[in-house]
This record gives sequence, structure tokens and C-alpha cells, in this order.
Amino acid sequence: MKPAAPDYALIEQARQRQPEAFRKLFEIYQTPVYNFVARMIGQPQDAEDVVQEVFVKLYHKLATLREVRYFTTWMFSIAKNEAINYARKHRRRKWQALDDSAAHAEHEAVPAQEHNPERVAAHRELDQVLQKALEAVPEINRAAFILGVLEEYSYKEVAAMLGCSENNVKSRVFRARAVISEKLGPYLKAAN
Repeated sequence: MKPAAPDYALIEQARQRQPEAFRKLFEIYQTPVYNFVARMIGQPQDAEDVVQEVFVKLYHKLATLREVRYFTTWMFSIAKNEAINYARKHRRRKWQALDDSAAHAEHEAVPAQEHNPERVAAHRELDQVLQKALEAVPEINRAAFILGVLEEYSYKEVAAMLGCSENNVKSRVFRARAVISEKLGPYLKAAN
């Protein structure tokens, strides 16, 4: 889920190279960027490295951001590019489910109120099935789906992040949903 509306004053302070302001931005956006990257590349153990690279680029290029109101769009655009670059470099590696690594448990999307072991296990199993389905979606459609559906950004925001039209985003999300529905079909039948 996307974070609250950005604090433009904080972003402006970070643009002025105030370390505390950038640290706060990192704290606010680290988890949403991690979740996006982990879903894009399917490698939670490597997602942290990609996220670090995203924030290093943000730090060095933040002064070039023309309008602070586009910070989130710009940040996720950088994250998308870094995730795609990572995925292209590591295509030969076998993809793994999102929650294979216990070291990344703090990033899992298990709701805090879920203390029932059966429900937690079912949530993790569903997350694994969803990640496998996401892996079958082409990268550009996957990015639109993750940002528009899983992270709940508007199609207008996603269009700005991906550098395309809203109609193109709708089309990409539609294609992603078709692939995911096809992949989840057997799982949903087994669950009934």
C-alpha cells in the first residue's frame, strides 16, 4: 500500500542535501520501494541491494528533480528501472517465492492482527502463488499491475511513473490480470 501524501517540505530539505531529511525520506519510502522491487524481481534477498541502489541514485540525483510534487512518481520510476535492470542481469537465476528468506520477515505483508498460525501460513502460501503468477507476467505489465493494483496508485500516477498514457496502463493491468487469473485458476479450484 502506498504511503501517505509526501511531505514536500521534507523533500525540499533533502534536495538541499540535508542528511536528516534524506534519512527521513528513506524511512518513509524504504518499505514501499522494497515491496515493489521484491515483487518485480522475485528475489527478496536481493531486493535490499536493489533498494539501496535506488536510494543512492535518489540521493545523487535529487537536486535534478524539478518539482517536489513529482517525487513519488520519480522515485518509483527509478525503482522500476533498477528492478528491470537487475532482472535482466540475473535472468538465468532461478526465481524464488517472496517469503523464502526469514531475514526479510519484517517486510512481509502479513497483517499485524494475524496471529493465527493457520491464517499466517495460508497468507504466505497465497503470497507464494501470487509471486509465481507475477513471474509469468512480462516486466512492463508486471510493473503496472504492482503499482496500480498492489500498491494502489492511481492509473494517472502509474502512467507518470512508467512514462506512458493512462489507457496504456489500463491495458497493461488488464493483460497482467489475465495472466495472473490463468495462473491462479488451479490454486483457487483446489482451495474450494
